[in-house]
Amino acid sequence: MNQTLHLSAREMALLLSILSDKSNTDVEIEKSNAEFRVHYKNSGSSCSRAAVYSLAGSMLESAAKIRELEKKLF
Repeated sequence: MNQTLHLSAREMALLLSILSDKSNTDVEIEKSNAEFRVHYKNSGSSCSRAAVYSLAGSMLESAAKIRELEKKLF
């Protein structure tokens, strides 16, 4: 799915640094009010880098995602 995403200079720099390494593949972007995160694979390993704007907000979002995954598993 293609969507328009507005990136700040900090977010663009993070994304470009990951894209500049040709060994990084399967790049995915995740953006919320609390953080901008880029997921990618490198040599078969899953990697993620983020610009966090609200640590508390980011932690709350992560906890909510974990709870949703737990519901799917159990």
